[in-house]
Amino acid sequence: IVFPQFGQPDERMPQHGFARTSTWKLESITDGAADVSDVTRAVLSLSDSKDSLAVWPFKFRLEFVVALSAVSLTMRLSAMNMGREPFEFQALLHTYFRVEEISTVAVRGLGGRSYLDKVDGKNKRQLEQDVLLARFTDNVYSGPKGVPFDADVTIFATKGKVNPLPSLPVQRQAAF
Repeated sequence: IVFPQFGQPDERMPQHGFARTSTWKLESITDGAADVSDVTRAVLSLSDSKDSLAVWPFKFRLEFVVALSAVSLTMRLSAMNMGREPFEFQALLHTYFRVEEISTVAVRGLGGRSYLDKVDGKNKRQLEQDVLLARFTDNVYSGPKGVPFDADVTIFATKGKVNPLPSLPVQRQAAF
């Protein structure tokens, strides 16, 4: 979980902020078999602390809800300002997937977007619909006008057997 910054624009904080290396509190676990919903849900929270306030002087509360059923995984991250001062932040689920061979994986749905290629430091435009991952890739995409950020993005196998990702739709919904 990335919060309150993506990358490291504020060098007082580690890359991607402090949430991913902080200790979260388990608020609740609901067993789907026990409540007949067939969805098991865990709710975790993270609030400001002495350590977070030392590098980012804002009071906040994050809530991360993970729901798992036989056919779906849903994750929701909410951020709340618990103080009086407004603040800006970046938050995202920075997901990693284990694949045996990166050259067999592609990402669809980023065509037409501008991006920063962090490997060579150049700004570029994604001309093709599919991003082929033939080598080490570290791109930060932004959307042109008229292309919503909630457009579907799919990670899929281009050839051979990729376990467990034959096709994985990625949906983004802002709850902030």
